[in-house]
Amino acid sequence: MQRFYWSLKHAMRGLHVAFVSGRNLRIQLSVAVLVLVLAILFAVKPWEFILLLLLCVAILTLELFNSVVERMADGLS
Repeated sequence: MQRFYWSLKHAMRGLHVAFVSGRNLRIQLSVAVLVLVLAILFAVKPWEFILLLLLCVAILTLELFNSVVERMADGLS
């Protein structure tokens, strides 16, 4: 159980660093929240909301992956 908390601590620290240093991540997170709020306000169907949620998570995940690749490339140069 201790290893889980240690891993969770480092994962949260990584998300914090990505959020603080990544302007694009902040923009995309803001847009994702806006999309989900508008989906609630417009009362989209449940399957449409789930699809929007999955797409927002996919975009944020890809942006985090892109940030990792950029940091690795910066470290190599």
